[in-house]
Amino acid sequence: MKSLSFLFCLFITAFLTTRYIAKHNELIELRILAVSLEKELAMKEAEQQRLEMTIARALNPSRLLTIAKKAQYAHLHIPTNEEIIMLEEK
Repeated sequence: MKSLSFLFCLFITAFLTTRYIAKHNELIELRILAVSLEKELAMKEAEQQRLEMTIARALNPSRLLTIAKKAQYAHLHIPTNEEIIMLEEK
């Protein structure tokens, strides 16, 4: 009888230990995934900031005026108020 209860306790202990290890491994996997997602997010944020800086530099008025003075863009001019046509939204 004692050996049966000992085997039962051993079986329960082995089962609970296995479940604990499985949950712990799942937790470790989620932590690794969280770190990789944080790195990916940081890379995307850095790329977004770089693109925003590129757009800001491209649309800088002093840069646009410098480009406008170049010979290859001599045919372009700033439109007057009479040349601007406003379209109504429907």
